[in-house]
Amino acid sequence: MKDIQHYRKIDKIRSIEKEVEGANGKKLFDISNWNSGEKYKSGLMKVLELGNVSNFFDYSYSYSTNPEIIKSLTNKHDYVEQCAIFHSATSAIASICAVLKQLDINRICIITPSYFSAYESFCAFDFDVISLFYDYYDGYYHIPFDEIKKNNVDAIWITQPVFSTGMYIDNKEICNISNNCKFLICDACMCPVDRISSLNLDYDKSFVILSPHKTISINGIKFSYVLCNTKNRQLLEDWGDVISGGLPASSVLAISHYLSENFKKCEEYHECYTTKSREVGSEKRTV
Repeated sequence: MKDIQHYRKIDKIRSIEKEVEGANGKKLFDISNWNSGEKYKSGLMKVLELGNVSNFFDYSYSYSTNPEIIKSLTNKHDYVEQCAIFHSATSAIASICAVLKQLDINRICIITPSYFSAYESFCAFDFDVISLFYDYYDGYYHIPFDEIKKNNVDAIWITQPVFSTGMYIDNKEICNISNNCKFLICDACMCPVDRISSLNLDYDKSFVILSPHKTISINGIKFSYVLCNTKNRQLLEDWGDVISGGLPASSVLAISHYLSENFKKCEEYHECYTTKSREVGSEKRTV
């Protein structure tokens, strides 16, 4: 198996950073830090009410989850009845790769930019992977329909919003590409549920990955769920058991929090904080 190229590139970047810091005597600011700042954290902590988990002893799995919890998760979406639960989006991605192999999907098109783990996971599972860039015009990103048609792929991977841009693909475009491809995987881990709840896909040939706590910058207590049909839910749960095992207590806690009113309050805090940050940034650029 080949090296994971993403990490080798990071090694090279870190080496260049050290050279520059050594030459200038100043530490560089890392704009690719995934953790939020202390001011945001302290503010959210004043709002956050996680509750508690009483059972730390027994195994928990997606397939053993109370059906009412599954129903509560899927009820947040207009056109879906099933989902599979994972402890993280990364474990969900690995399980999706295994399921796609089982479904005889071989040639994958990843529309970039995208989360690095998707590309590396597909390569690890020996898929034929091609990458295409989003089209960009009229101030928005668009799915490159014409380029996709030229490449005769079995499945398409998109990210909503477009990775590391905060810009959203129109839901109509997502439905359009879903209707015109064999299988669609939509990574919506950074997408607030209200921006994607009305997405009307054919879940016989679609997966949508969500990771709610990522949208409010909480990374230590989290879970992920994948919208799907009944058959593919079982396949995802089977492979999830093999690849990542049971759900930790932190994920059980995260699910409970996501379904609570407090999560909405956390979303409101996040939206208020990031809106003010964008306004400050805009003011500084115009000075």
